[in-house]
Parts: sequence; C-alpha cells; structure tokens
Amino acid sequence: MPRIKYPTVEEIIATNKKVLEIHRAKKADKHELLGTKHQIQEIIDKSKRKKGDIYIKSAVLLKELTISHLFASGNRRTAYLVTNDFVYKNQKKDIEKTEKEVEIFKKIRYRDISDEELAKWIKNEKKKK
Repeated sequence: MPRIKYPTVEEIIATNKKVLEIHRAKKADKHELLGTKHQIQEIIDKSKRKKGDIYIKSAVLLKELTISHLFASGNRRTAYLVTNDFVYKNQKKDIEKTEKEVEIFKKIRYRDISDEELAKWIKNEKKKK
C-alpha cells in the first residue's frame, strides 16, 4: 500500500499566501496567520489519525482547516486547495467542482456535516435516491 502524502504546515501557510496573491475576494484580504503552526500541525495529525480512506482523511482536513479560521483571510479557499492537492497527490484525481460547494461550506461552517458525507462529496459520489 502506497504511503499517504500529507501536507506540511509550511505548505498550508504557503497555499494561503498564494490564494491571496492570485484571488483576493476583498480589498482588505491579507495573508496573516491568526492561529499557530502547532494548531495547523494538530489538524494534519488529526487527519493522519482518522481511520478510513483518503476521502475520509481529506474530509477532516477540509472541515478542520475551514472551521479553525487560522488565517485572517482566505480560509475556505485555502482549505479547498490544500484538500484538493492532498487528494490529487494520493489519488491522482481533483475534487470535481459542483453546484453544491456553497451548500457544503455552509454545512461545514455550521458543523452540520459528517466526515462521511463530506468524503462522499469530495469523492463525487452521487446520493442514491
């Protein structure tokens, strides 16, 4: 079984900086770490400890990076890109953009989504009706 490639603290911080250089949503957007490097490492470690496949582990990364609000700006964009990179490095697949992104991030913000539901969205599995 191939070794899972996790993001580093430095890569996550660099992603936030890059996100804000490329896509500033607001004039006041700025790259500033509000949390600590230790908090970022704790999120990475939580993903490592989570039992399950790449998609469950990526759900933890996406959810925790989003709700922890570690940066002054660009937290959702950073979380999305870090998670997409994590999935790509380990599965050679990008997260497919869907019309549900706004709904998904609202659910994350209100802590109203399970890791399993988020993993299905990342994997792009359609709900069976």
